[in-house]
Amino acid sequence: MKPARTPANPDVERTLRLRLGLVSSLLTGIWMTGLQAAQTPPLTLSPRPTWTVEGDPESPGFAAIVAPAGDVNRDGCADVLVGHLGQGGRSGRVLAYYGSTNGLPSAPSWIGRAPDDRRDHSFGAFAAGGGDVNGDGYDDIVAKSDASRDVPAPRVDELYLFPGSATGLVSRVAWRFRAPHFAPGGIHTAGRAGDVNRDGDGDFFVVASPETGGTTLLLLFHGSTNGPASEPAAQWHFAESHPNARVRAAAAGDINQDDFDDLIVGDLFWSDGRGRSGRVLVFAGSTNGLRPEPLWTASLPRDASHFAREVHEQSLGHSVTAGDFNDDGFLDVVAGALHGEHHDYYDGLVFAWRGSLAGPATHPCWRKEGNSMKAVFGWEVSTGDLNGDGFADLAVGAPGFSMGAAYSSAVFVFHGSDRGLLDQPAWSFGGGPGKHTIGSNLDFVGDVNGDGFADLLVGDHDFQHNQKVVGRALVFYGDPAGLANSAGLSLTKPLLTTLQQIHDHTPFGWKLGGAGGLLTGTEGFFVAWRRALSRLRASERAAARAAERERLARDIHDQLGANLGEIALWTELTTNAPLLPESLKAPVARIFQSARTTLESISRLVWTLDSAHDSLEEFAGHLTATAEQFLEAAGLLFMADLPNPLPTLALPADTRDHLDMMTKEVLRNVVQHAEARTVTLQLRIEARQLHLRISDDGRGFAADSPHPKQHGATKAHGLRNLKARAKALGGRLEIVSSPGRGTAVRIVVPLSKT
Repeated sequence: MKPARTPANPDVERTLRLRLGLVSSLLTGIWMTGLQAAQTPPLTLSPRPTWTVEGDPESPGFAAIVAPAGDVNRDGCADVLVGHLGQGGRSGRVLAYYGSTNGLPSAPSWIGRAPDDRRDHSFGAFAAGGGDVNGDGYDDIVAKSDASRDVPAPRVDELYLFPGSATGLVSRVAWRFRAPHFAPGGIHTAGRAGDVNRDGDGDFFVVASPETGGTTLLLLFHGSTNGPASEPAAQWHFAESHPNARVRAAAAGDINQDDFDDLIVGDLFWSDGRGRSGRVLVFAGSTNGLRPEPLWTASLPRDASHFAREVHEQSLGHSVTAGDFNDDGFLDVVAGALHGEHHDYYDGLVFAWRGSLAGPATHPCWRKEGNSMKAVFGWEVSTGDLNGDGFADLAVGAPGFSMGAAYSSAVFVFHGSDRGLLDQPAWSFGGGPGKHTIGSNLDFVGDVNGDGFADLLVGDHDFQHNQKVVGRALVFYGDPAGLANSAGLSLTKPLLTTLQQIHDHTPFGWKLGGAGGLLTGTEGFFVAWRRALSRLRASERAAARAAERERLARDIHDQLGANLGEIALWTELTTNAPLLPESLKAPVARIFQSARTTLESISRLVWTLDSAHDSLEEFAGHLTATAEQFLEAAGLLFMADLPNPLPTLALPADTRDHLDMMTKEVLRNVVQHAEARTVTLQLRIEARQLHLRISDDGRGFAADSPHPKQHGATKAHGLRNLKARAKALGGRLEIVSSPGRGTAVRIVVPLSKT
């Protein structure tokens, strides 16, 4: 049974809430004071398009769509399409502007209309380049006509193909495709697919919902010298039908480098069980056209949504494209999720997946968010090489982007590099206050003026002139420096905005806990600071000890060692002197021997004190050199068994000294008593322990003998010394022997104590 909860004191709780509310209001006031300045960027030069064409105030609906047409007259310069919706009973139109070495003209080069039996004011709401569908060397275009109210039932949407020629587009419709029109939709979009079956003729796709209540279809039409067939070559079913297309597609180029063009598809309302978040697919080309199963699929990354309570309709795949951003020869895939939410409601997300010989990677290599509420960053994406450096650049549209009162809606351009897409935009263009159309329609149109650089096409159908909506189409010409006069818009969220969002989305209980956590964290900081200071002082003391050891080693070597060396030299000369009395030869020889022994001891002491020899590698080298020299003088074969490579460890001076003395003691016993031929020294590091094993193939001894004389290591005095040294190091000594099978001495030292 749970204990009864003690009722809170209403007065105390009310007072606490009041104080926290005052503190929260004060902080909010401080944040809000700086928000306007923090959100509004400094105004820079506004980018001026190289080419601009506006509509007529008396005939609105201009620039309902802008799109690349390809090269319809094969003059080497790209051409541009602009849609013009009809008003007041007037049918819509599609306008084409032909590129040239002088750039784009101010007046349309061609005006396309729906056939006479279609009085459709919405003709011009969609048009796009279809590629060279009939293989005559001239690019063709497709344009859509919605069902007209003047046409009796059954109402149908129609898609038309207008072919290119030496003089430009031909007004005669070369091919048409019909689909039933109904409330949830009809024909949505169409566009170039490339040459997916490598027959030399361009192919194109159509997105439609031809059956009431049915699924959205992606249809693929193959080109031929006679034009496309009346029926699609293949089709794929996706999400349910809707007034807005729920499938996007774009020519991908040859992603898997098999010489067949591929197609990128965005399935906006695909669900992974967490919500209809969308996905991106790549369908590979083949001799029979696109393969039925996707080559590659990517869904919204699990960590993409931080703001939303749950993954919902984030529309990954609303825009798709491909480009080689790092110039490695492989195309990278890009997709936008315009309803993606990372820290803001519908701020929008754009992802890039790096290409390779095996296809695009599983996880995105680049991600960017709009960082502005309802920015819908990623509504449109397109790729092209603006500055001719060999790295593809990326244009991203954000028609809902807002940065204070200065800008509303924007286009951002990110440059490619040898590292891929750069993190910050190199160029930006913003619409005026209250505008929400810049960024909803953009594309790299190709090279309209034949200078070798891709150009950027932007549509602004809500543009006003003299307070009247006229619409406009803009082209920014590329050059070696990229696009000039950036608006300087930033996708980095100001700090105060971030703090404000944290404040707004934090429940009161969390704020209360946060206040306590702040106090606890402050106390914890000081505790951690004191511990860090203590560790720093301990490190300084250890460094001071090491320096003192080195000083002692130098002094002993330079002073005492030099003096003893001089004594040894003079006694040796005196011993060999012919006039030395016989009675003094023995004492002088003893002095000489004592000086030599003391010098050896000093050398060992200096080696022990010098911190330069602390490493396990230095110790192992010293140990094997000592053993080899000692055993070689005794006529024994020596073998060393060491790890390769040796672990990087440091051994304290006392550890090295004890192990060195124990090794020499064991080797002396082997030489004096074991009658061995071979001695093996083995060194191992296991479970944070140093294992030193010295074994011989001598006569051995009985382990249960109370006073074995066959092996000096077991004599009382020597054995006590070995055990005492092992104990001093916190380790242990083990001796294994049997008559006729040699002896093994193992020394185990815990490294935690070293």
